Amino acid sequence: MDKIILMLEEYLEKHSSHHIENNPKEEFNKIFVEIYENDISYKSLLNDVLLNIKVLIENRLFRKDRVFEFYGDNYSYKNKLKGVNELNEIAKAISQLDTRIVQNNTKFLLFYYYYILSLSLAGSYPEIMIKSLDEYVGVLNHFKESNGITNFFRGQANSNWNLIPSCLRNIDQTKTWVYTFEDLVDQYSSINAYDLYGKIIDSTKDEYQMVSFLQHAISFSPLIDFTLNFQVATYFALNNYIKINDFSNQDAAIFIIRDLKKTRELSSAELKDLKIGIYSNGKKTYKDYKEIYDKMGRLFGNDAQFSFSSKVTNDRMRYQQGTFILFNNYIVDNINTSIIHAKNGLFLTKIVIDKKIKKDIWEYLNKHEPEYKIKYLLNPYLIFNEI
Repeated sequence: MDKIILMLEEYLEKHSSHHIENNPKEEFNKIFVEIYENDISYKSLLNDVLLNIKVLIENRLFRKDRVFEFYGDNYSYKNKLKGVNELNEIAKAISQLDTRIVQNNTKFLLFYYYYILSLSLAGSYPEIMIKSLDEYVGVLNHFKESNGITNFFRGQANSNWNLIPSCLRNIDQTKTWVYTFEDLVDQYSSINAYDLYGKIIDSTKDEYQMVSFLQHAISFSPLIDFTLNFQVATYFALNNYIKINDFSNQDAAIFIIRDLKKTRELSSAELKDLKIGIYSNGKKTYKDYKEIYDKMGRLFGNDAQFSFSSKVTNDRMRYQQGTFILFNNYIVDNINTSIIHAKNGLFLTKIVIDKKIKKDIWEYLNKHEPEYKIKYLLNPYLIFNEI
């Protein structure tokens, strides 16, 4: 047991120093006692804390063969996870230990490490590296031939951009608070979005239709645009709208969410229940953790719920084969480094397209998939004028 504790301490000090420094164990244990004193589920979790650490690590390691099984093997691969070897050693050591003999005072310490580790690993995901046109075509053909599997794609012109909804891009992170639907309404009111919406569409329509319209019309909402078409996502990854040269010196990215058929359809009621915990940047205190828990009912980092909508609200969305995904009930520690990721039930992968082959892919798609040119994706009526 002492060996495992030492391994966890060394890993967290090396790879999660900002969490370790800002989360004193004494303060952190206070919130456990106060919140979970009579919580049976917490006691059960506490009893299995070593097993939970092991499962957390294994869920984040993303075996290479699993990625190859899902997406073929015509590319380079890396896991965006720090200290993979150390984590493997920790999981192995836990497997070799009798987890029933953990003392109570040690359990609280391990639960603290479990919490910090969950924050540290929350944004981890495998990356596929595409460095040649042949590799791109291989991945493209793989998705064209995916039998019965629904994948959702999102192209972004700069691979450094995170998978964060547009409504969070300019929010206040100088304090700890919870972003709700009311905050979204305030954002819309500040730019007179409702007046614009009311002039175009009957304002008595449901909240989903309004928010999805505003996402496309004024470019921010809690929804994130995805498409069912890999070529469409690629065109968006190669462009900032029509200006391909704006990001010619940046690697591009395509995020993939695999098969959401079993998840729920997005509803207006779910939008109104929106909760996103925002931790202030810098030092965290007992009050920060308590505030997030009181308003969201939990402590952990990115345990996101997710739902998607297949309801098409405009012709552009139809032509793009677009869908909206809403992530809810997650916590953001730093907008610049966070990425939405559910602990369970969501397999997220990021394709990174080398900037050196952007032009090659652009020319290939213009030749073989011209109907998905970016100008048509932004205005589908143009294609009828140019036939």
